[in-house]
Amino acid sequence: MKKYLLVCLLLFNAALANATQNPQVQQFIHHMSNRYHFDKRYLNQLFSHIVIKPPVINTSTGKPLEVMTWVKYRSAYFTPTRIQAGVAFWKNYQSTLQAAEKEYGVPAYVIVGILGAETNYGKTQGSDPVLNTLANLSFNGNRRENYFRSELTNYLLLCREYGFDPLSINGSYAGAMGAPQFMPSAYRKYAVDFRGNGKADLMQDPQDIIVSTANFLRKNGWRPGVPVAIPVEVLNPARLPRVSFKPIYTKAELSRFGIKPLGPLDNHTRYRFIILQGDNGPEYWLGTQNFYTITRYNPSTFYAMIVYQLGQAAKKGI
Repeated sequence: MKKYLLVCLLLFNAALANATQNPQVQQFIHHMSNRYHFDKRYLNQLFSHIVIKPPVINTSTGKPLEVMTWVKYRSAYFTPTRIQAGVAFWKNYQSTLQAAEKEYGVPAYVIVGILGAETNYGKTQGSDPVLNTLANLSFNGNRRENYFRSELTNYLLLCREYGFDPLSINGSYAGAMGAPQFMPSAYRKYAVDFRGNGKADLMQDPQDIIVSTANFLRKNGWRPGVPVAIPVEVLNPARLPRVSFKPIYTKAELSRFGIKPLGPLDNHTRYRFIILQGDNGPEYWLGTQNFYTITRYNPSTFYAMIVYQLGQAAKKGI
């Protein structure tokens, strides 16, 4: 038994050694040096600050995890404080929001909704060191380690391109950064230097943040002039359209299901049918291509709807 415990202790200590002792990290350093001409000594110095920890496995046999409902999700985000913060943000940066809408076709309320949902307008950008987060997700046996290794590569390239200290930036538990919570690859691909000062600052510059968010949406399928969501009434609850993630139904097809839209529908637009369980029973909505584009930001129906509703609530306060 003592021998077994000693082996476990040695394995645990090895797992918690600094990352430079991990063979996979050394392979990564070699790759970054060969392909992108990073100095190996510099990368070894960076990774000496990182500890690769084993992934946490939940072995609890207690009660099952609580399921997130629309009511709980909405109550966490759709608060008077956050709505008022959105109104204030809109008023402070109205000209930039207008410029973004003119350039990219993304309405101000959508940008305001996203920034409110993501970080409460930059107030909560995350407290986890991005380098440590991405390194652990790349080398601790995570099932998506190839994705995170690509993001780690992009993070190091981003820091070199922008002159960032890789050890100084904090972000989300998954490595997302700044007020719009871009992953490093998205930062490099979609960030816009709106003021033309040489760098797109998504941590502190509201103008860059606004325009970069609009650019992300437009490049991921945003269609100018198309609404995001339309509430509907259901005439026959026993015969509902299939709930889908992408928009698949035409106006005529929805009509045959007895769906009565509470707003205009276009004959050439496809819609997805959405059911949300509210306080007073089910809520029925249609989502457009633009609703789907918001889910490219975060693949959640709840998320896209809270973005829409937060933005609309802020718009009413302008």
